[in-house]
Amino acid sequence: HLTNLVCQESTMIEKQLEGITNTTSFYQKETQEALKFTSPISSSYSQRIGYSDEHALVTTADTNEGGAAVFFSNLTPIGDGELSRVGALLSMENLMKNLLSSNNLLVSIYFNSHDSLNVIYPYFDTASQYPPDMNIPDYNFYYEANKKYNPSKQVVWTDVYLDPAGHGWMISSIAPVYNEDFLEGVVGIDVTVETIANDILNMDIPFSGYGILLSKDGTIMAMPWQGERDF
Repeated sequence: HLTNLVCQESTMIEKQLEGITNTTSFYQKETQEALKFTSPISSSYSQRIGYSDEHALVTTADTNEGGAAVFFSNLTPIGDGELSRVGALLSMENLMKNLLSSNNLLVSIYFNSHDSLNVIYPYFDTASQYPPDMNIPDYNFYYEANKKYNPSKQVVWTDVYLDPAGHGWMISSIAPVYNEDFLEGVVGIDVTVETIANDILNMDIPFSGYGILLSKDGTIMAMPWQGERDF
């Protein structure tokens, strides 16, 4: 009986994570298309983007409706080409909003570039949260999608990491965005470990049972409070 319950519950969790994987794949394809075209930054956004004291390009305020945030590391000289790329990515803001609102398990949705540009929804103060010289390709939510770790170029899930955007312990569904054979960047959708423990692992298992989410190598990625108490 317990074996049957475990199979049913694991199938349900698989379906939930599969839905996030499909959303990531769709966002990957849309981002790849958007980056084929140059786009000026809209006037409403250009008024809210400027340079921090440490010379990183950042959004300085949110929109009234709630919008995306921009961060461009000071490691990269900013020219017209970089700004047009920011504009192309911001043109996808409504899509980012709609994708995030389609699933209450999702925390944030973003694109990270090879030269340390981050466009992320929902908005937060990137200047105070990120180090100005952050090298984004050094983080696992970027490099785990590259050709070395992901030769199939499909959606993959990261191991648990501490989110630099300040959301705590996180796992991410990520996918590479290529321009022919060049890795332009990586899209990602975040799910907090707390959300997984509280929502995905909130199973009704008899005999005081509970679920634990493990990584491929057997590392515990999430567990409910009962598991924390027992361990």
